[in-house]
Amino acid sequence: MNGKWWSALPPLPLPHEMQQWDKQAVELGILPEILMENAAAAAFRQLSALCPRLAGKQVWLLMGSGNNGGDAACLARYLLDAGACPHVFHTRPLEHYRNETAYHLRTALTCGVPFLPVAALTETPLPHPDILVDGLLGTGFSGQLRDDARRLVSFVNELSPRPLILSLDVPSGLDATSGLPCPEAVKADMTVSFAAAKPGLMLPWARPYTGECHVGPIAMPAKVREEGPCSFRLLDGHALTLLPAMTAASYKNTYGHILVMGGRPGMCGAGHLAARGALRSGAGLVTAAMPAAGEDQVRMGWPEIMTLPLGDPGNRDWPAQLPDDLRQRLHQCRALVIGPGMGRGEDSHAFLAALLKEPERPACVFDADALMLLAGDPALLARLRDRPRAAQQPACLAGARHAAPGR
Repeated sequence: MNGKWWSALPPLPLPHEMQQWDKQAVELGILPEILMENAAAAAFRQLSALCPRLAGKQVWLLMGSGNNGGDAACLARYLLDAGACPHVFHTRPLEHYRNETAYHLRTALTCGVPFLPVAALTETPLPHPDILVDGLLGTGFSGQLRDDARRLVSFVNELSPRPLILSLDVPSGLDATSGLPCPEAVKADMTVSFAAAKPGLMLPWARPYTGECHVGPIAMPAKVREEGPCSFRLLDGHALTLLPAMTAASYKNTYGHILVMGGRPGMCGAGHLAARGALRSGAGLVTAAMPAAGEDQVRMGWPEIMTLPLGDPGNRDWPAQLPDDLRQRLHQCRALVIGPGMGRGEDSHAFLAALLKEPERPACVFDADALMLLAGDPALLARLRDRPRAAQQPACLAGARHAAPGR
């Protein structure tokens, strides 16, 4: 994929890349205290949208030892100004906090925010919280939770009645890269991730812990977001904006020809859906090739789907060699989709091997059964390296859980 395409997608920086973003922003002259202030403001906006009437609400904020703790202390000041009743529970002595976290801690104290040691959660009678803010651990967390942190995470998850839980940046205990609990994590109703979402937050198994995932802008300079390292991008609706607009003089051949190879008898639905998906994505022409017996099932009443049946009528297997008509069609197409409903039998394997021997084949998307065949035969997989490799770009995570652009 070219640089313009992937750079238009929302970034998903790894934890060490996010730290580099922060460092570069500071080098450009933005004080870290300002970034933290902006993070708290972004979290407050999302919390206000979810809970518009904050006045009188009891809010517990758990303040860890790092920057997430500073975000929580700063957010407590916003909540106090909104008429809520915040209490900040700190995990280390107040005099041990440093830098921008200490700055916002002092400011919140001066403004009247009450701070209590975390032991007070169980030792001091307090009104039950309506809202709990998780600011214990951030993106820098790795490994396994220590016993004291694990007890806090369990305490949060077991509160009854359950308050609304907001996690700052990443739910505590969740690995920001893998999206896995280590071994437990706060189960938030909403997570506000600052400047950009992190890869782990976008993975499906993280959803029970993140709840709704939003990105809170913190005025991270565009120069940093564009030039800073970022290993992953989110494949979402932003990609559609890069499709060229149709022109009055265009016609079907203007928009390319895709050849879908899949959908043997009994599994024709996969080939049909792949062909429909190719049409829906904007391809001008789509041909589906399949063993002849599956032709009608792959077309399934869609006249837009052209078909190329392989073998004699009634044939149910893939050919071991590429027929001349398939080879001709192969070189008329701009891209191939190989594998949906192909099957994993010996005939499928032989057909895929013959296809991968074909010189100058178009760009390929391997899916479903083709991936399984490639994974099971290193000799087939090695043939993918015969083509020149494209310039390496960041990986993409597919999904649509990204909310607002923005740390």
